[in-house]
Amino acid sequence: MSTIEFEKNFAIELLETNLTVIKNDIATILKNWNQKSAIEMIEMTRRGDLPEAEVDAIALTNLLEKQKHLEEILQSLGE
Repeated sequence: MSTIEFEKNFAIELLETNLTVIKNDIATILKNWNQKSAIEMIEMTRRGDLPEAEVDAIALTNLLEKQKHLEEILQSLGE
């Protein structure tokens, strides 16, 4: 892995922008399935209550993991 240097504010801005995109993607998936909670939708899909939503549930799982990771990085930068 390479290391690059740039201003902290620029890094924070990039992280916040990426988080906004991820949150919008999550909201879009939830809206498509008329759901309010990503975790609940994932659980419903696992139980077989939304079997057609398997691909979106996987996408939600990945998006939530990315969101958590980016939030941890952002927090470590002092935001």
